[in-house]
Amino acid sequence: MRGVNSTVRNLLGLFLFALTLTAQTTSTSIVGTVTDPSGAAVAGAKVTARNVRTGVLTETVTTTTGDYAIPLLDVGEYSVTVEVEGFKPETRSGIRLQVNEKVRVDFELQVGAVTERITVTSEAPALRTDEVTVGGTVEQRRLVELPLTGR
Repeated sequence: MRGVNSTVRNLLGLFLFALTLTAQTTSTSIVGTVTDPSGAAVAGAKVTARNVRTGVLTETVTTTTGDYAIPLLDVGEYSVTVEVEGFKPETRSGIRLQVNEKVRVDFELQVGAVTERITVTSEAPALRTDEVTVGGTVEQRRLVELPLTGR
């Protein structure tokens, strides 16, 4: 009977451990502010983030203060486009999102016709001023090689 109790406890512990693993996320988010050339906030602008690898589009609209947030994005490379009537659409490419990271991408839209388009290609890493956490990706080989007590 004692062996059954310890087996049940071990299974329960393993189940609870598995639940905590499913609660973790690798989602990231893109945040920013959209302004006009004078620095005034642009409300109601459509902001679209496109995952370059999968082609999945995620859209949002700027608030009255010109701010936007696109949460729960997968890790990868993105391009972000902002469009609003009376301004030239602008696209930023090469935005790389890592694990649990919040990346700020601000836009200053230029007055112009919708037929004109501005595209900015970014290779430098984005400055993360919204969050003080540091994250990274660990290869499976390194996890397997970690020393564990009792192994």
